[in-house]
Amino acid sequence: MEILKKIVILKQSHDNEEEEKEEEKEEEEEEEEEEEEEINEEEEEDTKEQIRFRGLETPGTLRIPA
Repeated sequence: MEILKKIVILKQSHDNEEEEKEEEKEEEEEEEEEEEEEINEEEEEDTKEQIRFRGLETPGTLRIPA
C-alpha cells in the first residue's frame, strides 16, 4: 500500500511539473506576442509620423520637387 501511495505522489508531482512547464511556456509566448505587438505599433506610429512629416497624408497628393 505504501508503494502505491508513493507512486501516486510521484505521478502527481510529475503532472504538476508538466503543468508548470506548460504555463511557463504559455506565459513566454504571451510576452513575446505582446512585445511583437508593441514593436508593430511603434513601427506603425513611426510610419504615420514620416508620412505626416513628408506631407503625404492626403491621398492623391503629388510631391513635385522644386
